[in-house]
Amino acid sequence: MTRPNPPSIPDCDRELWEKGEHIATLDAGSTNAEEWVKKIAAQANARVDWHYFGGRACVRFLGDDAARTRVFEAIEALEGELKGRILRSFGPKDPPAQSYLPLSLFKRPRQRG
Repeated sequence: MTRPNPPSIPDCDRELWEKGEHIATLDAGSTNAEEWVKKIAAQANARVDWHYFGGRACVRFLGDDAARTRVFEAIEALEGELKGRILRSFGPKDPPAQSYLPLSLFKRPRQRG
C-alpha cells in the first residue's frame, strides 16, 4: 500500500518512475523526502525523484554515468540534512539495484535466543 502524498507534493515523474534506476531507500516522511530529493537533484544537476514502495521512500535516477556519480556525491554531501535516514544507497560503482532489501540482511549471522 502506498502512502498518499500531501496535496503540496507532486506525483513522481512518470518517466523516472518507469525507466529510472533505484539508487536509494529512505525512512522519511513524504515532506522530508521531497525536500531532500529536490536538494539532491539541484546539487547534482540531475533527474532524481522518489516514490513510496512498501512504506519506504525509494529514490530513482535517470541519466548518464557522470550524472549518476554527481547524484551519489550529492547524497554523501547532504546526508546530514535528511530528516530521516538512508536505509540503503547504491554507490556510484555498484550495479543497479536488484533488491529493495539491504544486502547486509543476508550477510548477518542469525541471532539465537
